[in-house]
This record gives sequence, structure tokens and C-alpha cells, in this order.
Amino acid sequence: MEAGVDEMEYADLRERIRRFIRLKLVTNTVLLLGAVAGYLVRPGLDLLVVLAILGADTVFIWPYWLLTRRERGQAATYLSLSLSALALAATIHLAGGFGSALAAIYTLLVLAGGLITGAEAAPLIVACFCTAIYLSLAGLEYFGLVSDYRAIFPDTLFAASALGGTLASIWGTALVSRVLLHTVRAVTADLRRAALQERKRAAENARLLAERRETLAQQNKLLETVRELSAPIVPLMEGIVALPLVGHMDKERAHRILDKLLDEVARRRPRTVLLDLTGMAGLDQVAVEHLAQMAQGVRLLGAKVLLVGVRSDLAETMADLGLDAGQVSTQRDMQSAIAHLLAQSEQKKTLTQWGLVREA
Repeated sequence: MEAGVDEMEYADLRERIRRFIRLKLVTNTVLLLGAVAGYLVRPGLDLLVVLAILGADTVFIWPYWLLTRRERGQAATYLSLSLSALALAATIHLAGGFGSALAAIYTLLVLAGGLITGAEAAPLIVACFCTAIYLSLAGLEYFGLVSDYRAIFPDTLFAASALGGTLASIWGTALVSRVLLHTVRAVTADLRRAALQERKRAAENARLLAERRETLAQQNKLLETVRELSAPIVPLMEGIVALPLVGHMDKERAHRILDKLLDEVARRRPRTVLLDLTGMAGLDQVAVEHLAQMAQGVRLLGAKVLLVGVRSDLAETMADLGLDAGQVSTQRDMQSAIAHLLAQSEQKKTLTQWGLVREA
């Protein structure tokens, strides 16, 4: 990774270089075709030099991309732009010399350097080698070291004006580009920091949401456990099970207890089911109706129902709400209920022994 360029910035740089390469490939192809056509019409050393430079610039596109993939994109961009500056110098020479209007294209190379690399120093670096190449061309032409173009300039002042205007354009563009790049980089850095903070907040929110979901799942498991424990079916002895009821009996809980009770009675096949009301907070119309449903369901499955722990206030409420006492037997507490069942069991054994009752 090049100095001063982080991973995100280099990904953007690579994308800009990819676009520049596509544009350069199309442009160089058009220029090469034009230079070849011109050389075929009027062969000359000047056109041959232009062809050689354009060819080298085009061929360099491939190592340019390879260097970019190896994270040397900035340096490769400077080298590619220097080849473009050489090709432009040869084209300016053929178009009439360093005073040609084509010299203004150097400002585009300066802009391209800043836009592609995104570095604040890039416009100044590109301006430096563009200036060196342009001054070299101007010196070679003015002092007659290449084809004689001195006749184009009426005097030295005219040549100096053309030279100064081009250099002013190059460096003015470089300085303005540097200021703009500084501003853009500052704004981009702020946006990236904001995006990073937003990603951190999103990750934190996702973590909190996952924790909340896990907590809710644990709470649901605990709630399910509490629901299971709130109405356990307890086997007391052979043929007898008890269902302790605690707290308030709402509609949802009553349905859940009824389903569980009937399933257990169908599975265990007890003779007697003890419904222990000792821990119930109170009875209302809904609770009484569901107690009646429980008793009826148990009887339909062939078992008897015995209400245990019916206090005076509960008995009064049950009577007021219309629960038929003839449907169920009641006992004061669990001890009395068990004693009652044991007495019935002993009585049945005695009657069986005497032959008065058949053994089931």
C-alpha cells in the first residue's frame, strides 16, 4: 500500500485508474490510427517519432494496470501521464511548434493527475514534468535543434508571450487543483468518518438487538418453565394424581392447564384426580367455569375429581357462581383428601374380600 493511502482510498483510486485506462485506450487508438494514416500519406521522421511515443504510451497501459493491482497506482499514473506529455509535445511540434494552441492540453494532464490520484501534491508533480517537457520542446525548436520553427515567431517577445501563457496556464491550473483537492479530501474525510461512525452505530445496534432477542428467548424459556411448574401433575400413589393450582386463574392459563390435565389423565389413567385449590388467590366466573370444565373432562376420561383446600370464601363464591356441588367431592386439605381416599381403598378391599364387590 502506498504511503498516505488507506484501504478505502486505494479502492477508490483503483476505480478511477480503471476509468482513466479505458479513456486512454480509446484516445490513443484514435490518435494512432490518425498518425498511421498521416504517415502513409506523407512519411517523415516526425510522424515516426509520434507513432513511437504513442505506441509506447499505449503499450504501457498493460503494465500500468499491473502496477495498480500491486498497489503502485500513484507512481504508475505519474509515469503514464509523463508518456502522454511526451506524446503531446510531439503532436504540438507537428501542429506548428510550442506556440500552438494545442499546448493548452497540458492543463488537462495536470487536472487528470489530481483527479486520478486524489493526492494534493499530484497537480504540482504533473505540472513539473509537463513544464520540463514543454520547455525542452520550446528550446529545441527555438534554437533550431529540430525542424526550424523560428520563422513562425516575428520576434523574441512573441515567443516569450506564447511560452509564458502556456506556463501560466499549467501552473495556475496546478495551484487551483491543489486547493480544490485539499477541500475535497477534507470533505471526503469527514464523510468517511461519519460513515464509519454510522457503521459502528449500526453494528452496536445489531449487537444490542441480538442481545435483546437472546434475552427474550431466555425469558420465554423461563416463562414456559414457570407455566409448566405452575400446574404440575403430581402422582401421589397408584391411581391417584394431584394438580396444585396457585395464583389467579385467567382464561389463557385455564385452557393451558385443562389441555395438560386431560393429556396426563389420558396417559396415566388414574382413578382419582385431586384439584388442590389451597394456593388460589380467588375465584371468579371464569375460574369457576373452567374448574367445571376440568371436572367434566376428567370424568369423561373415567376418573373421579376431588376438590381439595376449598375454604369457606371459595365455597361461597362457587355456590354464588353456580358450580354444582354434586358434580365433585370436596375435602378441607390434602391430608384429609388422602385419608379419605385411603379409607375408601381399605373399605373396598374389605368388601372385595367379603365378596360384596368385584375386584376391578
